[in-house]
Amino acid sequence: MTAPWQLFVTRIFYGTFMGGIIPSVQAMIGLRAPAERRAGIMGVTSTALMMGNLMGPLVGGAVAGRFGLRAVFFLSTAVFFVVLVGLYPRVVEPSRSVEEATSAC
Repeated sequence: MTAPWQLFVTRIFYGTFMGGIIPSVQAMIGLRAPAERRAGIMGVTSTALMMGNLMGPLVGGAVAGRFGLRAVFFLSTAVFFVVLVGLYPRVVEPSRSVEEATSAC
């Protein structure tokens, strides 16, 4: 990236992706969590998301200060790739349907 507008466009794509994936993840967690523990699990999930929103800019700023702005993008790509490789084999389809989950509540 060589211009501020490129960062702006990249952040738009990132925001769009996060806006689409977070509700999907929350819905999956809600379907998979036992009813008696659902609120606690959703709270932990929200806390982890907020901690990521806190630590991401802090670590990104430290990396950019030490290695340059370009290194932040390489580090972000590496982190996303590690998460993908680590979690993809563990992702399974929910065993119950949305209708079953809503009627159980």
